[in-house]
Amino acid sequence: MNSNGQFLIYDALLALLILLVVCIGVMYVVNQDVFVGDVSVSDDLLSLLSGTDVYGKSLLLSLSEGDGESVGLASDILLGYNYSLKDLSLNKTLLENVSGGYHSCCSSKRVVKGHFYELIVYS
Repeated sequence: MNSNGQFLIYDALLALLILLVVCIGVMYVVNQDVFVGDVSVSDDLLSLLSGTDVYGKSLLLSLSEGDGESVGLASDILLGYNYSLKDLSLNKTLLENVSGGYHSCCSSKRVVKGHFYELIVYS
């Protein structure tokens, strides 16, 4: 502004420049990936665990009952992954193998005969 308080062209240009910087900053933050991970991995593994039978029962139900053979079988299926398998109905962690740092995680949930199971795969 000049000494008379008039709005000048360079004031308008400065305001537009500030507005442009703010808009670019907002667009950058909004376009960032918040979720990184492949949900299909956890969903496929949970489907495999629920579809596997041990003594005529689902592997997940056998894990909830504490069957030792099902623990080994489920660990073999999940070998090579960092994971956490929980029975949310019993509020109990059935299996867990989380070692080292991880950058992302994905989870899937499934209901098997009244029990809610959640598998979280870390990568």
